[in-house]
Amino acid sequence: CFDLYSKMAEVLNARFRDKLKTPFAATDMPIIQIELKICREQHKPKRDNRVDIAGYAEVLDEIQQDIERMYPEPQLRIKS
Repeated sequence: CFDLYSKMAEVLNARFRDKLKTPFAATDMPIIQIELKICREQHKPKRDNRVDIAGYAEVLDEIQQDIERMYPEPQLRIKS
């Protein structure tokens, strides 16, 4: 998960480099997707939105676990 979402963050950082004060991290990507699903749920409630929110929360946890495996020492971890 970390590699895919790191790549996604890299693409968005390149696209929005002139607008960002702080670059996106891999952990930001599922949060952005959760926020999109919340907006959709508020506009037009559907079970699919709620299921996707749960799925993106799981992805966020997987990314965090990947980071913890890659950087076992907390001070070496990428700040999210």
